[in-house]
Parts: sequence; C-alpha cells; structure tokens
Amino acid sequence: MPAVQKSGTVLIRAVEGAQGSSRGLEGEVRYVYYNEPVVTRVEPSSGALEGGTMLSLYGRGLEEGSNLTCRFGTGDAVAGRQETSTMATCVAPPRPVKDVVWLQVSLNGGADFSGSAVEYAYEAGATVDEVRPSAGDSGVDGQTVTVIGRHFGSGQGLSCLFGTRGRVRGMPMTSTAVVCVAPRGGPGAVGVSVSNNGVDEGQTRGGFVYSGDLKGKSAFVYYEGPERGGILVSLNGGADFSGSAVEYAYEAGATVDEVRPSAGDSGVDGQTVTVIGRHFGSGQGLSCLFGTRGRVRGMPMTSTAVVCVAPRGGPGAVGVSVSNNGVEGETASGIVSVRYEYRSGMSAKSVGRSEVRTGLGSGSVYSETL
Repeated sequence: MPAVQKSGTVLIRAVEGAQGSSRGLEGEVRYVYYNEPVVTRVEPSSGALEGGTMLSLYGRGLEEGSNLTCRFGTGDAVAGRQETSTMATCVAPPRPVKDVVWLQVSLNGGADFSGSAVEYAYEAGATVDEVRPSAGDSGVDGQTVTVIGRHFGSGQGLSCLFGTRGRVRGMPMTSTAVVCVAPRGGPGAVGVSVSNNGVDEGQTRGGFVYSGDLKGKSAFVYYEGPERGGILVSLNGGADFSGSAVEYAYEAGATVDEVRPSAGDSGVDGQTVTVIGRHFGSGQGLSCLFGTRGRVRGMPMTSTAVVCVAPRGGPGAVGVSVSNNGVEGETASGIVSVRYEYRSGMSAKSVGRSEVRTGLGSGSVYSETL
C-alpha cells in the first residue's frame, strides 16, 4: 500500500483493463491507516517462567487498530486487549529459561509491530516451602511470620498473599526468606504464597492457621508436599484434600503471674529476672517481651518459670509477657498482667542466688530485695 500523510480509512476497488479503458469491478474494501503505536512501559516488568502474568502496557496510539497483539522477543506473539488509547493488556506466555526480552505491540494481528519496545524479564517463580510460625490468633493485627522457600526477589513488588485474607508487603531477608505481617483474619487455615512482582501468585506448600478459640485443644491440619512442614489448603473449596497429614497441636498461651525482681536500674545491661506463670514451653521460640523495650530469649526452667535478661531501658514501667513461639506477646496470646519497672538511681539491694534443678537441667536463679 502507498504511504499517506495521516491516519484514516480509505476505500479500495479493483479494476480491470488498460489504463484509460479500465472498468471497475463490483465491491470494495476498507483499508485503515493508523499511527504507529508507541510503548513506553509495562507493569509488572517481570514474571514467572510459567507465564500467565497479566501485563499492563502503557504508551500512545493503542486504540486505533482492531486486532492488538503482543510479541515477546522474536518469537511468541499472543492476543492482547485494548483498554484505552494509552493502555492495553496481555498475558505473558511461558518461557523455558530465564531471559530478558523486548516486548512490542501490533495493531493488525502481527503483520506490523511497533518500532518502540520495553524490556520484560522472565524469572524463576517464588515457591513457599514453610511458614514459621505456622499458626497465630484470629482477629489480631501485627503477627509477624517468616516465610521460607526459594527464588524470592527484593523488589517493590515482593509480597505475601494469605489466601483470601489479603496481600501484604514483604520484607526481603535472603533469596530463601521473607518476613511478612499476617493480615487480621477469622478462624481457619489459609495458603500462603509469595509474589515477586505483586501480581503473580507463586507456588506454595506452606500455610497459616488462624486459631480462633481453639487453644487447649488438639487438631489435625492437612499437609501437602515434603515432610518438612506446611498446611494443605484445598483448591476446590474443601471437596478434596491430600491423603497425607501431620499433627498440629493447639496449646494454651503463656501467662505471666509475677516477675522477680519486679524492678531494676534504668540504663543498665545484664539484669536477670525470673518470670513466674503458667504454660511456658521449652523450645527455641521461648522469649520474654518487655513492652516496647524489646524481646529477649528465655532460658526455660519449668513450665511455670523462665529466666530472661531484661533489655536496657529508660525510667518507667513496662508490661512483661512470655511467648512460646517467638512471635506472640502483648498483642496476641501472651496475657500481660505484670509489669517491670526501670528505676533511676536505685539504692543498695540484697542479692540472693539459689540452684534450680529441673527435667531440663540445672541453673541459677537470682533474686533481689529492694
């Protein structure tokens, strides 16, 4: 077709015979000239090798054709959809290996492609293997979990999806660990997946249980994948579940009744206290939370006593709670009814030391009299 100066529609009619004696044939066709589309950016700019990522392309002149097509590199072309004159959408096809390709658009079904292009990166999709801890309280905000897996990124799109409870921003730690704050949710189990671009939903073998009022009871939660952990979430509304399962125990939350001594010097490190209460565990997550002053690791003595070193703090009183899993505390199952006071300029005090022997071993408990 000959070149023209502006876009528009022309009518084409076939003729026969020599010039000057030609006659028109019946019928005519319409031919559309359009301005070349310009692509300036794509969101997201990366996606999983498996494909299926919904992409939004932005630019100019994207509405004039009737058959929008997206081309990835020199090969794969897929049908797209025109949304406005400055935006179109298409779904990324799969690719066998990691790669960065040029993404172009066509408005005539692939006969001509735009001279402009944007980069799109194919990456290994994020995979979740485990969530630590795998359970928390329902109806509670601020419960932090560490998601363990593979191929985690570090970009702005990094996020965790808790089933239908919502997507939250992720804090990258390594390519195998990301920290997220579980959104508030009612009782029940949800699958947890990680997205590197804020759009894709990665593969998952991990989950999180919102425990509700189930503490003190035992339950079975269904499991999918290797024996290292995880919770199965049915993909068809509970009609089918995996035949494999692991036992998950709901336990009574740690409760603090007393702190000995109940006060110490402000601005001083290394002050040991004995926390007395109920339902204390002995695992690696055992810890004491001193209000906003910080969380410290606990040394288990018995199910009713744990020893912790109070973090340095300025004058004032703080609530003391105990967590068995390293996550729960003042805002979750650790019930705060006891406080520890940081005092300035404390006078002389007497210090006593006693040996404690338990099934977990022996140790020294220090007590102070003010």
